[in-house]
Amino acid sequence: MLLDNPKKVDLLKYLPFFIQNYKEIDAIMKAENIILQNEWEYLKQAFKNNFIFLTDIYGISLFEKMMKIYPKASDTLEERQVRVYTKWNTTLPYTWRWLEEYLKAYFLNTSTEAIPVLFNNEYRIDIRLSSKEWFGEYEYKLFDELRILIPANLILNIVNVLPKLGGTFFCKSFLVYRIKKNLKNKAQSFITVGNMYAKSSMIYKIKKEMSINGI
Repeated sequence: MLLDNPKKVDLLKYLPFFIQNYKEIDAIMKAENIILQNEWEYLKQAFKNNFIFLTDIYGISLFEKMMKIYPKASDTLEERQVRVYTKWNTTLPYTWRWLEEYLKAYFLNTSTEAIPVLFNNEYRIDIRLSSKEWFGEYEYKLFDELRILIPANLILNIVNVLPKLGGTFFCKSFLVYRIKKNLKNKAQSFITVGNMYAKSSMIYKIKKEMSINGI
């Protein structure tokens, strides 16, 4: 962008040469250079505030006021920009391509990948999130943001796809929901200092709820 080019304000060079040699004039010009340099930066930012992803705090607040978006005190500038951008680009009718672009914009500059999966017969859509890092509050906000944008007759689920973890894990208690079929079970349990140790297990197809507590 043209305004990104550095500009150094130097008022002294606009004066006649015979005046530039006076120390008093030089000192005055240097003092005024600072003021005009700041004004130039303000002018550049005022122009950038016309573009959502170039705004500062003041600039994004103008977009939010216009679009009736009320940010939380804990929201970062990037989160506020993405929220404004996604609402700004919300159009009818809703299409699959629109949803994909929305998710790309929502997780812009993050390590999270969002893949939508549609189940036609169930009127359900799953948004599968995968990331190399643990999910935070920003990822969990997606449900509230997306719920008001997609058709109301669609069931919306946000599914966290965690990376495969290796190593040894200890747990004192855990809950297994509705087991129907055990496809693979190689659990090895040991009693160690009052806790149950499970080495590996995999359970699919949920049917009945049961609770397992290590002692």
